[in-house]
Amino acid sequence: VTVPLSPPLSFDRVHRFARALAEEMAEVASDRFVSSNRKQARQGAVFIDYLRNYPAASAVVPYSFRARPGLPVAMPVSWAQLDDLEGARAFRIDNVFAHLEGRGEDPWADFFRLHQTLPTSDAMVRTIRDELPRLIGR
Repeated sequence: VTVPLSPPLSFDRVHRFARALAEEMAEVASDRFVSSNRKQARQGAVFIDYLRNYPAASAVVPYSFRARPGLPVAMPVSWAQLDDLEGARAFRIDNVFAHLEGRGEDPWADFFRLHQTLPTSDAMVRTIRDELPRLIGR
């Protein structure tokens, strides 16, 4: 999940938001999400990695090939595409170009036009707790 934010926002504020979101997702839907980076805790669940927000943290950029069997591709997808997605390895070197040609709209088309900020810490946690169950279908 990539969220475009309008500067200036401090690292601490963004990190607190990302961590609160990850932890709340893991609490609300523990069968689907985890916020712990321990490999055994991640089995069968999506790891919400709020630690990628550190300045020196590495991340895989969109459209890049992963050094794994089948050469999976880091593919940006829209929220609507998630329901039909079989998993994180759905896009590979053998099908990625056909997918790009026929997928229609670009999920990042409006990415840099969206200007948003974060609420204060207390409001942020309340908003996450109030809205998250609806957003993830709980």
